[in-house]
Parts: sequence; structure tokens; C-alpha cells
Amino acid sequence: MISRLTLPPLIESSTLLDVITAIQLSTQKLCLIVNGSGRLTGTITDGDVRRALISGLDLSSSAFAAMNRHPETILEAELRTKVRDKKFKSANVVVLDGDGRPRGLANSREISVSHDAPVVLMAGGIGSRLLPLTSKTPKPLIEIGGVPMIEILISRLRTQGFSNLFVAINHMGSQIEERLGVGDNLGVNVRYLKEESALGTAGALGLMSGLVDQPFLVANADLVTTCDFGALLDFHYSSKGSATLGIREYIHQVPFGVVKTSGTRVTGLQEKPLFREFVSAGIYCFDSSVIDQTLPVGHLDMPDLIGNLIEADWAAVSAFLIHEQWDDVGQISDLERVRSQWGEGQL
Repeated sequence: MISRLTLPPLIESSTLLDVITAIQLSTQKLCLIVNGSGRLTGTITDGDVRRALISGLDLSSSAFAAMNRHPETILEAELRTKVRDKKFKSANVVVLDGDGRPRGLANSREISVSHDAPVVLMAGGIGSRLLPLTSKTPKPLIEIGGVPMIEILISRLRTQGFSNLFVAINHMGSQIEERLGVGDNLGVNVRYLKEESALGTAGALGLMSGLVDQPFLVANADLVTTCDFGALLDFHYSSKGSATLGIREYIHQVPFGVVKTSGTRVTGLQEKPLFREFVSAGIYCFDSSVIDQTLPVGHLDMPDLIGNLIEADWAAVSAFLIHEQWDDVGQISDLERVRSQWGEGQL
């Protein structure tokens, strides 16, 4: 059965910004690229866009530079016989007419990628930078627009099909457990990973031993984001590594002229330069085998875990660029800004 395209294909001269807009409007999360004759030349997924931006392209770059030029296709006339016999690597197969023009998409029934993977929310931190607000209230229960941050995140996850949640708690964890319960009021299933002592930003994953046997997501419970967690999971599967690290672009400007020197000789002067860096977004996807790297259960921070994985296999960790809305509420000023931006009715 052919699924008709929710949006028409884009031409090769379209920009990455055009692609992002199309993908966000499309329920199929896939953009087809055609030439001037309307014949398929490639496809672009959300993951393709993120990889292109990480590699240095910008939103004005041509879609042609980022597309997959060898997408999996099948002729419309062959659809009934071939789709059942042939194994496809992609979930979506482009259906073409006899002239190579796209007619729609077919779901590959040979691949099964679940978007109901477990999600671990790290909610055990003290939140010392938000004192005095966190003196009596755990940070994940601080409200934005009248809703606790952890519930905003859970709501995002639920609407994207994630309902199997683990919440790691320690500091004032009983308040979080009392608020969320087993998750039935939020439409999810919540289980708790109770840290007897502070285990760091990754140590609680050791408490997952024996509980999961598939890739799982991890997110800090105090993030306010519209991140596409399903896209992250898809990206992780396609990367074939043991871990995927969600990253954000961070641009900072030195407020002074930067002097380049060689010994006592000045070799250059750059006035207030801008530097572009990628920073961790506090969102991850791990294979279940990574849990073994957190045993025996003890204090472990995420940079150490990621470093251990990279040291064991440099190709094990991939980067997933989060270009959606993302806010880390680390300080009072951050909280005030986010409350102003999101506000009532904007969550």
C-alpha cells in the first residue's frame, strides 16, 4: 500500500532551511528531492540535516549537498511482489513510477524500530544553583507556566510515543515520587531508580541492570525542550554505535581583541571574535550493553562514561545535533528567562 506524500518534493536548489520546514510540516519526517524533470535524485531525513549542520553547512546551504543520493526505491509496478520479498534497511521506501518520479512511500515490513524505548529521567540532583528555590523543592518540580519541569518533559515524551519511564531520584526524591506516582495521571508508566547515595550524573544507570534489553534514552529531568526524541532514537539505530550524545551549538564572543603571539612577537590581532562550539545537551541514547560499563553501582559522571566508551572504541559514540528549542534551567536568571519565553499556554 502506497502512502501518499503529505508535502510535495523539493527541488535540488532548495536550502536546508526549506528542508527543515518541510520535515516539520510532514507527518512522514522525510523530504524527497527531485530534479527539474520531477525525477527523484535523493532523500533527506531529520538525521541527514543534523549531520550536515554538524559538518559545517548552514541553513542557507543547498539541500543537494546533504541528501542521500542512493535512497531505497521500488517501482510502483513491482510493489506488490517485491516489498514482501526484498529486505530493506530503511523504514520508508520511495515508490517510483516508470519514469523515476516519486509516487509516494511504502512502509518496509522487514524492519522494526520501536519508538517506545525506555527513557531514564535523571532527577536526583540537588539544584544548588537554584537556591533558595530548591531548599524545600527538588529542582525537577520547579514550575514553568504552572507545570513542574519534569512533567513538561514527560508530556513531550508521551506525545512522541514514549511511555515506559524510569526516574532516578535521590535528593528530596520522595516529593518527586509522591507527585508522579506510577505515572497513570500523565498517561505513562513510571518506575523509580532510588539512589541510596548521590551516584553522579551517570551512576544511576547501573540500577538499570537486568531491567532493559534494548536501546534506551536518557535525559536530565530539568530540561525544557521540544527535541524530537524519536528522531534521536532513529539516528542512534542508524549510527550503529553504543551511544549517541545530544549536542547543542554554543556561540560565544570574546569581549576583547584577541592577540596571537609567537614568543614576544605579535602575529595577529582579532577584534572580539566569535567562537562556535558544540556542548552536551544532557540528552543521550545508549545501547543496553552500556549498562555493564556502570557496574558495580557507584558514583559515575556522564563525561567519564562517555570517555570510557570512546577509549574502548572511537567509533562508539555519535553526535546528534538538537536544533529544536532547548533550555537548561541551571540558574535563577535561566529560570526567569524560560518562564518569560514559554509562559502560560505555551508549553
